[in-house]
Amino acid sequence: MIIRHYSLRTYAYDTGYMAGVARNAALHLSYFSDVGNANYMSQHFSPALILPGFLFYIWDNPCVMFIFQNLCIFISIYLSYILAQIVLGERKWAILLSFVFALNYYLNNVNGSGDHIETLGLPLFLSLFIFIESPRSNTRIILITLISLLILSIKEDLVLTLGFFGVWASIFKKGKMIESIIIAMVGLIGFYFISSILIPHFAGGVLMFSGRYSNFGSSANEILSTVLKQPHKVLLSLIMPPIKLVHIFSLFLSFWMLPFVVTKVTLTTLPPILIHSLSSYRSQYAFAGQYSLPAIPFLYYSSIYGWKKLCDHFANKPESESKRRLKRISKFIITLTILSSIVPLIQYGSNYAKFNLKRYTYFNNNIKPLIPRDSRLVSPNHIQPQFLKNRYSGILSCRESMATNPDYVILSKDRIPTYWQKDNYTKFAEEILAKYPVIFEDSTYAVLKITSDKEPTGYKN
Repeated sequence: MIIRHYSLRTYAYDTGYMAGVARNAALHLSYFSDVGNANYMSQHFSPALILPGFLFYIWDNPCVMFIFQNLCIFISIYLSYILAQIVLGERKWAILLSFVFALNYYLNNVNGSGDHIETLGLPLFLSLFIFIESPRSNTRIILITLISLLILSIKEDLVLTLGFFGVWASIFKKGKMIESIIIAMVGLIGFYFISSILIPHFAGGVLMFSGRYSNFGSSANEILSTVLKQPHKVLLSLIMPPIKLVHIFSLFLSFWMLPFVVTKVTLTTLPPILIHSLSSYRSQYAFAGQYSLPAIPFLYYSSIYGWKKLCDHFANKPESESKRRLKRISKFIITLTILSSIVPLIQYGSNYAKFNLKRYTYFNNNIKPLIPRDSRLVSPNHIQPQFLKNRYSGILSCRESMATNPDYVILSKDRIPTYWQKDNYTKFAEEILAKYPVIFEDSTYAVLKITSDKEPTGYKN
């Protein structure tokens, strides 16, 4: 991810958005988003962004967000092993399943689209499962409460998932009623408070997710009412378009279909999967990038129990036959796991192959010095995070980006920036090139200084 950043191939609405808010939260105690030009609390409820934001005190660079995200993932891999060992009681199977987790396609795909605070939910949910599976103690009850409260600060969909997990645990986890009630209450009450009071307060009453769930209502209460009163509408939305079913199947397939072996624990996967499957936003129902994160810990949790059930099943058969069949299944899963490692190897290997520090050095030496730190700037999504230290660093995503009154605009000449149609971008670029003075231009970028009158063209390379 750091290589992508230094190859000028990061994305503003992921890296720039999150890094900008995190930096502002830690350095300026403000959740204002330069990219979205709004208070981030009106988009999602993610006060936890201040945690990676403190890293900007150590290194004032968006790369600290990549480091934080990958630390969360590496800690999760270790916790996945601990959880599997507690449930299965055998080290070899715990190692096998932790590899299934570490090489999961969706988990590795998260790093392909920038940084996301949702990755903090991975170690937190896995820790929650570990404490639920462990003997009760006052210390563990306190830790469960603290973890649940911290999950409230990550993102509202994780909060709803937390609440439903608490409900599930109160039904199926005997002897863990106190822990289950705490989790359910924190999750469900927290979600209501966040979605019905906090986000509408910061958003002026308009919820961001209303467009993606407009078929069910424009508020959390309306959506819940539709789900309860018109279940047929919900079921229809799950299969329309039909590709949604393929995406759900692929999600389970990435865990070798082990969750389907045990029905009871697999029920925990339904809330995070349904939340995104019911959306009309393609990336969301396709579980692309960060949208798979809420489901991953629950799919892994049910995978462990699926494997446990297989082991218990063969344990009841004659020893020679059970060992032979379990060995075959183990070899099959090991083979699939090894083959799945090809995906992240290609993904990360391609980044190394494309790495060219010369391009970044040229950009850093010739373009960045032209734009004063106290100026307002809009630039294409793949370079916007490079200007987080500016007074304002927004994304050039549409014509309306000019409404932020920038002092400088950077145009991309070697590609059509994300969110633009080719014809619209070409026409827009021609218009502002004719209207504003160019202070730098080469085959890759054009830097314009926004003034009232057209001035002589500046430096060209």
